[in-house]
Amino acid sequence: MAKIQVLDKYIANKISAGEVVEKPASVVKELVENSLDAGATSIVVDIENGGINKIVVADNGKGIESEDVKTAFLPHATSKIKTVDDLFNIGTLGFRGEALASISAVSEIEMTTKTEEAVLGTHITIEGGDIVSFDEKASNTGTKIVVNNLFFNTPARKKFLRKPKQEEGDITHLMQKFILANPDIKFKYITDGKLIYNTMGSGCYDNIYTIYGREVANNLIEINFSNHKYTLTGYIGKPIIAKPNRTYQTLFVNNRIVTNFMISSAIGNAFESFLMKGKFPFYVLNLTIPNDAIDVNVHPTKQEIKFDNTGEIYSFFLNAVSDALFNLNYVSTIESEDDEAEDEIIESAVDQEIDAKEEDRPPISTPLDFDKYKTNSTSLSPFGGRSFDRKSTDLIFNSSTILDEIKITTPPQSNQSPNIMKEEEEQVDFAKEVQNFKTIGTLFATYILLEAEDKLYIIDQHACHERKNYDRFVEEFENANIPTQPLMIPYVFTCNVNEFSFFVDNLETFKALGFEIDEFGHNTLKISEIPYFLNDINLESLIDDIRKDLGVFNKTQLDFLKDSLAKKACKASVKAGDILTPSEIKSLLADLSKHKVLLCPHGRPIVVEITKSQIEKWFKRKL
Repeated sequence: MAKIQVLDKYIANKISAGEVVEKPASVVKELVENSLDAGATSIVVDIENGGINKIVVADNGKGIESEDVKTAFLPHATSKIKTVDDLFNIGTLGFRGEALASISAVSEIEMTTKTEEAVLGTHITIEGGDIVSFDEKASNTGTKIVVNNLFFNTPARKKFLRKPKQEEGDITHLMQKFILANPDIKFKYITDGKLIYNTMGSGCYDNIYTIYGREVANNLIEINFSNHKYTLTGYIGKPIIAKPNRTYQTLFVNNRIVTNFMISSAIGNAFESFLMKGKFPFYVLNLTIPNDAIDVNVHPTKQEIKFDNTGEIYSFFLNAVSDALFNLNYVSTIESEDDEAEDEIIESAVDQEIDAKEEDRPPISTPLDFDKYKTNSTSLSPFGGRSFDRKSTDLIFNSSTILDEIKITTPPQSNQSPNIMKEEEEQVDFAKEVQNFKTIGTLFATYILLEAEDKLYIIDQHACHERKNYDRFVEEFENANIPTQPLMIPYVFTCNVNEFSFFVDNLETFKALGFEIDEFGHNTLKISEIPYFLNDINLESLIDDIRKDLGVFNKTQLDFLKDSLAKKACKASVKAGDILTPSEIKSLLADLSKHKVLLCPHGRPIVVEITKSQIEKWFKRKL
């Protein structure tokens, strides 16, 4: 049997490096975090060949005193914690003292650093953990670290690196996060001699514009939400810019880049009624929380954290994002790319003459006289039933695909970080004013056309009716005892241990929903009754959907049935191609002001707006 022995420092450092220095991006992360902890206001990151050949990180921070430079490269050498109690109140990005020791163990590294008080800087060179040189050198205040030939002495690690462009992509993604997390700091990022980012430290909005472009920047909702414990700031994207994956989601806790399933679930649930299946919200959010309320020492790279009150944090995020979404009250317009410039109107003499005659005509946008339509409120038409009288969020989206050259824009932004939700801007409250609009007719037996002043509104009749039915079902569900219907043959399903425990813990919740669920053997359950109004529900699909979200916190009773109610509302609604009578159109439009949101339950827009100005550009009346 082999004897137990203590590893020498070289092997131990290489093992530690395997945890901390996984790839070039890991080196950049550790070094940039050190720069931020040093109080830098300007940071330069320069890489070559995906960081494999060379990584340079330079800052204007406080620097390191000459007598501490060698110590900084020793394992677990840090200036950020001194006692055990400090571990429970960490306010810096780094604190373990592993970064420099781990990086120097697997690379050729040199550092030049100078404090403000020092006359000369200190320069040190280390190869594979051994000090090669140590001397003085003229330099500016701050620290510059150059990492060459990463993993030169650990070929087994080096061969697992991916292609340089893939490693570069990881570093670029990381730099985007740093730029977003530190909006007041100037960042310069260079790859293979090419300048990628050069930010001015002018704020989060400008940095989002720099990284994601105009379309995203023009469709942001500012978040500034707080209670007596926590503050959430940043931006979420309007549903119109929802993304196909989660790579556009950025979360910080006390400016630390983190990933957290619980918070991601809370934000996803807040967006659930606004997005189509398979779409994910865009957000850049920073949570400010007392340091002693989180544990950042649960992961080698510190990308995961633990909260002392997960349920409270979940509710905080859910409420913050929901409030922002449900208070939207604006109309986006379809505009061309050149709308930011002043329009130049070119008209022929004939056009001018025609326009002059049109000015003498009465306004074409006159209120529609609905009195001539007789509506029987007790009829059994598909538009009967109670309306859902809740606060309307009046959320309207516009199509971005009418013409290839059309893009959704808003007025040009000022240099200062704007409040996207400006209350002083005059905006059309579409849902409440719709009764005063002129009904032109229908298009393709699918879309209702309304005219108002200088805008054309196109309403999807199916999506509109689907929202009406869904809101009515929800209201009936929340305000009444749910009648149940016994199943002729009970539905039996098996679970794993975690799933079984979840269902057993929530038997009363499901009973309140109208589901009679009982234990039926080892990890097996039986459903013998279901809600009467969901008599055609697919129980297998329902159970599968519930299983997907077992990790979601604070799930309400209604959350379990949202998809089922949405499917029922869809089946009960008029379809594309159904010809509606004037009275049915009137009934459909009359309830728009009562809708919770102007989106169908599956996230499709109900209303699209096109401006007169845009139409004139299509016909070259405006250039």
